Amino acid sequence: MANKIYVIKPNSLHPDAMFFLKEKAKALNPHAEIMENQSGPNYDPNMIIRCDALFVAVGKDRSIGKGVYGEVTQCMEADKQVRVYEYDVETRQLILIPQFFLTITDSNNYRAFGKIEGLVEVGQTPGPA
Repeated sequence: MANKIYVIKPNSLHPDAMFFLKEKAKALNPHAEIMENQSGPNYDPNMIIRCDALFVAVGKDRSIGKGVYGEVTQCMEADKQVRVYEYDVETRQLILIPQFFLTITDSNNYRAFGKIEGLVEVGQTPGPA
């Protein structure tokens, strides 16, 4: 299991997603250190290097900015565990996307740079929290 789990989400995704993502990471690995970056001048680009695993929350549109795209790619290239969840704002649930791939949708748009594609985990459907 991962000792250090780095949690990220696109800036466009509701802030509550980060709370639920951290809870999910703690539930799956209670002894792990949960690492979270702050946007703006306090952003630490080395978090991705120091982590053992990356947990990502995306919205139903699956759109991600260039930063999230780069961090997911960097972890995959380093053979680190990457878990991606689709966050449903209405039900406040995270649904695992067990097999995913990245696509670039607009290389000139840093906020809507790409998408995470894939089917949600079978048997998991949004419902009451």
